[in-house]
Amino acid sequence: MSGWWAYLEERTCREVDADVLRDRRLSAVRSVWEALRPLGVHVSPGASVLNMPDNRCVSPRGGLVLCEDGSGTEYVHGFTTRGEVFPFAANDADLTGGTAGKNVAVGDYRGSEWAGSCFEPQEDDWVFVNIQSPGITFAITGPWVDGGL
Repeated sequence: MSGWWAYLEERTCREVDADVLRDRRLSAVRSVWEALRPLGVHVSPGASVLNMPDNRCVSPRGGLVLCEDGSGTEYVHGFTTRGEVFPFAANDADLTGGTAGKNVAVGDYRGSEWAGSCFEPQEDDWVFVNIQSPGITFAITGPWVDGGL
């Protein structure tokens, strides 16, 4: 395996895999970060790449989904097992025209932070991402096997 995953000890890789299978993904992410920190491996050199990511989840294939909490346009990024970071989704939730049939306050929410993500656990076909204000969830479908996540 190449990239950041290759930096992990075999024991850590087994622990991360077991945590993901038991749906203890937060433990898996914590194990990865703790193993990479002493090696000087970092996800982002600055806000131009990742702007204060504070929510993350491990994909079923070992990539990471990172949600920004910075300023300006907020993004969800993917972080592949090869160490590549890429923008995955931008918050473009301008609801100033209203939302037909939905109980969401009218407003421009493009500056609102992404507030978490998770993969659907059974078939793995969907990733769900949330925007903190006005408190809405988006469901995005794959095919994830063909991409970096």
